[in-house]
Amino acid sequence: IKCEQPVREMCPAGLHRIERACSSRALPRCEHQVFDQCQQGHPLVRLCGDLASRQTCGVCRAWDRAEKAHEKDRAKDAREMEEVLQRHAEQAVKRVDHDVEAAERLRLDAQAELAQLSKKHAHRSKERERELAGHLDRATLDAQNAVRQAEIDLEARRQRDEATLHARRAEHARQLQAAEERMAQQRAEQRQLAAADIEKRDEEMRSLAKALAANLASDEAEIAQVNADRANPVEVNRQLEHVRRTAKQVQCSICFDDLTILDGLLCAPINGHFLCNTCFDAHVVAEVGKPSFDGHVHCPVPGCNKPFPGHVVARHATPATFDALKTKELALRETENNRKMQQEFDKRLEEERKKLQQQAQHAAEATHIEQARMHIVENILTLKCPRCGQAFVDFNGCMALTCSRHGCGCGFCALCLEDCGTDAHAHLGMCQYSTGEVFGSFEDFENAQVRRKQRKVKEYLDQKPMELRQKIIQACATDLRDNGIKIEQS
Repeated sequence: IKCEQPVREMCPAGLHRIERACSSRALPRCEHQVFDQCQQGHPLVRLCGDLASRQTCGVCRAWDRAEKAHEKDRAKDAREMEEVLQRHAEQAVKRVDHDVEAAERLRLDAQAELAQLSKKHAHRSKERERELAGHLDRATLDAQNAVRQAEIDLEARRQRDEATLHARRAEHARQLQAAEERMAQQRAEQRQLAAADIEKRDEEMRSLAKALAANLASDEAEIAQVNADRANPVEVNRQLEHVRRTAKQVQCSICFDDLTILDGLLCAPINGHFLCNTCFDAHVVAEVGKPSFDGHVHCPVPGCNKPFPGHVVARHATPATFDALKTKELALRETENNRKMQQEFDKRLEEERKKLQQQAQHAAEATHIEQARMHIVENILTLKCPRCGQAFVDFNGCMALTCSRHGCGCGFCALCLEDCGTDAHAHLGMCQYSTGEVFGSFEDFENAQVRRKQRKVKEYLDQKPMELRQKIIQACATDLRDNGIKIEQS
């Protein structure tokens, strides 16, 4: 079966695209007009494939016709001269026996007739020259008009081609601008989200710092209130001295001296251990100096370990010892607050690191999704030559396609787009997607391409992880819908 559907290729001169029968390798004559000169240097417009028309032009043909007509006129003039001379020669022969006067008259008649004939020939030659000049002027004018008209046609074609090219460039620029705007919008949204997160974390840190400062102020106020609540030492000593004279004697659990109950304190109201003020003060100093001090002063008697309340310590310890105790307690609170702040800071720092890592993962994922979308659009959804990559949209009815790019000439299948060398007709009999028919309608071609695109998209998506596959499908939803492709989202 010979395919007679037309395919487009470059003409032998490499200047224009021409059509040939699909099954024929011979190129037809190029019918596009080109500017040229004949062998005599006259301008002409000829068909690109008609090299023989360079031999002569309209001016040359008009000149040749005039030359031929002039040759005919010269031959006719010569015949007329010959006839006149022949006739007078015959008359002279007939009158050879007559007198001289008759012969002279005959000679004069012959000369007169020849002179008249010469004038006639000269007039005819002038008329022919004027006619030749008119033909040459008309032929030259026709050639100039043809050249001008061809220039006008070529300029109009150039303007149409430039308008088409500008339209394609504008469309490509619009698509690139839209892609850049989408990416810029995504980056702006990511920056806004990051700035909002940072502002939120800063606000939380400020709130934490305010709470810690409030706690420290509360502790300092409590210490100041405790100091303010302490009684006047002179009055207390006077009253204690009075009570001491009447109080009963008790023994200190550390120094074992017998003293009154007012000279020390008990660790508990009932059955408590007695410590004198001197031993208690020394005990407080020793407790404060321990690295393991936790802020509380406990009873030193083995097995007891009861804590002394803060107001009791303030009443029975010396001011220097109590100040040292409170300084130590404040240092312990600051250490604890610093530890809590460090833990909170480390926690928020870890959260920030995880968020930044997630943002980086999202950005990398977005880049990968965009690359996958561009791969699907450029390499699967766009119809193009499998060898040189030139995109195409036309279909002429034959399933054996040929690339029209100059220098490529790839023959490929319209069903699977496989590179078949220079001719894809033999492949159609073996193609697994072929129905056995070489020809088909544009609807058949479109349906075959929808099936091929859907098959290729599914094969490409099967290589991606499930969670990434769904995002790629969502990113390509518009492109897939425009191409009539449906991909099930599982």
